[in-house]
Amino acid sequence: MGKTAIFLMLFTLISKVSGLIREQFFAYYLGNGMISDSYNTAMTIPTIIFGFVLAGVIAGYIPIYSKAEYEHGEKKAKEFTANLVNILIVITTVIIFAIIIFAPALVSIFASGYEGDKREITIRFTRLMSFSLYATMISSVFIGFLQMKKRFIIAESAGLFMNFLNVIVLVLAFKFNNMYILPLGYVLSEYLKYILFPHFVKKEGYKHKFIFDIHDEYIKNMLRIAIPIFLSIAAVDISTIVDQSLASTMITHGGVSSMRRASLILTLVSGIIVASITTSIYPQMSKYASRKEIGRVKKTIMDGNIYSFILIIPSMIGVMILSEPLIKLLFERGNFDVNSTAITSSILVFYMPTIVGQSINQIFTRGFYSMNNTKTPILITFVQVFSNIVLNYVFSYNWGFGLGLNGLALATSVSSFIGGVLSAYLFRQKYGRINFKKFSINGLKILLTSLIMGIATYFTYHGLSSKNYILAFLISIIVSILVYTIVILFMRIPEVTKLINILYSRIKKKRRKANIK
Repeated sequence: MGKTAIFLMLFTLISKVSGLIREQFFAYYLGNGMISDSYNTAMTIPTIIFGFVLAGVIAGYIPIYSKAEYEHGEKKAKEFTANLVNILIVITTVIIFAIIIFAPALVSIFASGYEGDKREITIRFTRLMSFSLYATMISSVFIGFLQMKKRFIIAESAGLFMNFLNVIVLVLAFKFNNMYILPLGYVLSEYLKYILFPHFVKKEGYKHKFIFDIHDEYIKNMLRIAIPIFLSIAAVDISTIVDQSLASTMITHGGVSSMRRASLILTLVSGIIVASITTSIYPQMSKYASRKEIGRVKKTIMDGNIYSFILIIPSMIGVMILSEPLIKLLFERGNFDVNSTAITSSILVFYMPTIVGQSINQIFTRGFYSMNNTKTPILITFVQVFSNIVLNYVFSYNWGFGLGLNGLALATSVSSFIGGVLSAYLFRQKYGRINFKKFSINGLKILLTSLIMGIATYFTYHGLSSKNYILAFLISIIVSILVYTIVILFMRIPEVTKLINILYSRIKKKRRKANIK
């Protein structure tokens, strides 16, 4: 990976950590109480309703901007950007009015278990927070524009800025004893985040124009790319709505907040490992696909899966074993009590296997995209979402397995495996034989190594935790890294050997340069 990719990974890590710190403050002040649930639900409603539209549009924006610039020059590409922003402002206005009018019905859909004051507060929060969508929309288009100009760091720094502002707003809400500062502060933070962009897009030569042409050829081209993504994200959003609505019915307060905090840990791991690997291999897959080198596309996919497994399987097992001290260390203070830790850490154990199926699915999905196949990933998404919704009821309710909130997390994990297996199967059906035997053998070696590491981690932590749980937690992590590294070297996995050789050659190269100087 080049310097840009490394800087992006670093900023992704910093942004994820800032989001985690933000959540620590929210856990301290709000715990898993009524206001926490209301705030999280109210934030989710406009994000989901507008999110699938925006995600599809932004995914289509970058390739169409390139097309417009190539065919008619930079001026036309910037006019296309201005036209898109103006069209989205109109769409956003309609969505905001719809959210304000139908907020009670939306809260009933997203959180069917909310009643009385909790329901009323959520409705008010939802209406207030919907006004953030203007800033969200414009920021998203400008982020795409800046990425086209290779200004990645500016684009990625926005989330860091917003998390910092949200913490300040939270502290002010408690200082003045007024919870309505929270949604107003959220809206303000979105607009302050937006302030970052006009200066930088102007430096790149962008000047906004009042163009409004829904029949523009590039708008039509962008919609053709965006519609499959609309459908895919809409299906995932339906699954999220069902998860959140069911969580709101299972315990009086804290169900939604507990699910969110457990999911945050999962996202932290997958966002750094899975996203980095898929981002780095996708251009290579696309290059091979354009040359009709299907064999090399398949090899890149399988190598990507093994590299991903080397990192995510031990991470999964480690987090599952150390879930309780991890949640305790991150969140247990203020209004986030021992009971909140027990609920959230239990959910996290059932959530973590999601990362394996998610990794397989995302890598194979990039394979489909490299082959210009957008229909198959949509089919896989619909199957995965349908299975998740069905399994939610089977695992969560007493007539099924009766696992409650843990059942919702388990349903997500199982459905992610279904999506991963289906994506691998359909890729093989469409593009021919893949060396699954080698993949399975290496995958089992990684799993066995991770289990050995897990046993060492378990006994280390429980042997020391009675004295000082933080020290026991840190020592357990060190032991797990050492055990995993030693055992994996004896497993003779080619990808591990390749990584070691690359690392060794880079160290050797640096030493040579140092000696020359």
